[in-house]
Amino acid sequence: MVQARVESRTDVAEDDGGRTCHLSARLAERLDKEHGDHVRLENDYLAAHAEVEQVTEEGEETIWLSGTGRDRIGVQSGETVHVDATIALEGGYMAAWPRGDFAETLWGDERGDLLISCPHGGDIEFGTDDIGARLFRSLRATGTPVTAWLCHGFNSGFASDAFSRWHMKKPVTAADAYPELERMLDWRFAYVVGIHMHSYSEYVAVGGRAPDSLRESVGDALRETLPADFEVRTDYDEMALAGRGETSSVNYFCDGTGVQLELPPMVCYRYRKRVADALHDVYSALLEEE
Repeated sequence: MVQARVESRTDVAEDDGGRTCHLSARLAERLDKEHGDHVRLENDYLAAHAEVEQVTEEGEETIWLSGTGRDRIGVQSGETVHVDATIALEGGYMAAWPRGDFAETLWGDERGDLLISCPHGGDIEFGTDDIGARLFRSLRATGTPVTAWLCHGFNSGFASDAFSRWHMKKPVTAADAYPELERMLDWRFAYVVGIHMHSYSEYVAVGGRAPDSLRESVGDALRETLPADFEVRTDYDEMALAGRGETSSVNYFCDGTGVQLELPPMVCYRYRKRVADALHDVYSALLEEE
């Protein structure tokens, strides 16, 4: 961890959520970071991740943040902040929860047939890591080789701010900041399912790069178990977030078999067990056939 001086940025749109930063070359060298990497920012009471947008020759140990970026961790221009190369707090879930911090969980290993990926658990996209944990437990109980990578970012005592501080994008491309993810980079799985929450209240999206037949099987299982109020969509043209990026965790760790679920908030709040059970039925049957 390095102490750095905070300076104000005026060259960034505030609609980036304050998630990007510039690092001085000296600070980047000390942290072994470059463009596109992620860093941890921490003051006395709040912490957050940030994505390195640029490394500049200006300054010594200096970090440039927008107004929104400074607000995320409660610092002002001219003050100092601790910057770390690793995002996750040591001590895991139980250390992170009371501090409104961030933790990683990795269950299983490279021998899993299915990887469950939940990068936005905790309070970031509430309930998604719980669905993943339920699915892992139920498959493991039947002897299915399964692996789960779960992240948990929590609200602070000041606000419902987990999303603004911990909602990282494309962690696979910045895996050195996430030790458990970095361990997995060379692992490959027969199937991957990623579980997310989106803000579209009326529908469930079943995306990813998996074949239509697999996505339809998942969609049918969800239609059978969820209330009819929630439309289940498998047509890419009908979903806002299709989950087809090659470097997203749901697609990176498999060869065209990743399924990304985007769930409405109410499904994550009230129907987590139903979603986990539906996924269990699909993947247990699929793996039994192989």
